[in-house]
Amino acid sequence: MVVPSRHGKSESYRYGFQGQEKDDEIRGGEGNSLNYTYRMHDPRIGRFFAVDPLANKFSWNSPYAFSENRVMDGIELEGLEFVNLNKTLFVNRVNYLKNNPIAINQRLSGTCVLAAVTYLWIKHDRNGFVDTMMKLYDTGEAKYNQFVFHPGDLQDFDPNESESSHEKKYTADWMILSSIQQTINSQTNQPDYKGRPHEDTSNGDGVLNYLMSKFLGFESVKTIKPNTKNTGEFTLKQIDNKYKKGFEIILVLRSSAMNSYSLRKSDFNVEDNEYHAVTYLGGLTYAGTNQYGSKTYTFNIQTWGNPVGTLTLTEGGIEALLSSYTQGKPNEKKDNEKQGKDDSSK
Repeated sequence: MVVPSRHGKSESYRYGFQGQEKDDEIRGGEGNSLNYTYRMHDPRIGRFFAVDPLANKFSWNSPYAFSENRVMDGIELEGLEFVNLNKTLFVNRVNYLKNNPIAINQRLSGTCVLAAVTYLWIKHDRNGFVDTMMKLYDTGEAKYNQFVFHPGDLQDFDPNESESSHEKKYTADWMILSSIQQTINSQTNQPDYKGRPHEDTSNGDGVLNYLMSKFLGFESVKTIKPNTKNTGEFTLKQIDNKYKKGFEIILVLRSSAMNSYSLRKSDFNVEDNEYHAVTYLGGLTYAGTNQYGSKTYTFNIQTWGNPVGTLTLTEGGIEALLSSYTQGKPNEKKDNEKQGKDDSSK
């Protein structure tokens, strides 16, 4: 049977073995060089011209080997992709997050700080988020502003075989947050992050400040610890005034503060020595006094992938439970440029 467009001279067909594009100018002769994006391949000997970019991870292999020397039945995946994550589920979830950034969910991981930062990332640069995540999925490498992703061994993680902090429908959330966490760990000489339930994370004020300034590119980033001499009312009004002036604010609270979260699940349980990060979304309202005569306030927050919820705290609760907050102002010029690109692509 003659296949259309494939029965002429073979040199007129631009693709070679495994659908890789031919580049005959390098070695000369038809089909002697195939372009595999990261390296050129010589199909005559089944070897790459250059060392595998991930050779240090596979010391038992030749750095020039093709598909672990299984030339007949192996497929060369370049050693960089997140091959164990279903791409259809991943793409669908990334596109959903693009339109619903508040849905980013840390699930059973300890990455609440990173989830709050990612919410702000998507909110202010939807297309940049999608482009970065797709590049990370396809190549295992990505850069956004001054933040270079180093996912390390996470690309070998198989959620079907290993316990994961996220269910399958949240694999994109898992990859996003775990990759950021592993990058932080690698830069701060901490143990590799594995993306498993309740795995330890050490994302203090310094990490949050760094992510808002270097990763998100926000201006006037500052971490503030409430003055113990100030009332809870004074602190909340300071936060709300900054929010109304265009600042984005992430609160770090003692976890017991979340007992008054309006969307709290019935099985919710925390210890007071833990901390939880949420994004402040305004709506500060005086809610009268409680049965003990303490002033009570409510305000809106983003956390756990839920719709906008409210937190209700007494003035004394604010003073005791708010550990710190980090504020930063989105770069309006950059945001406008990104918005212009979004509009022009429609």
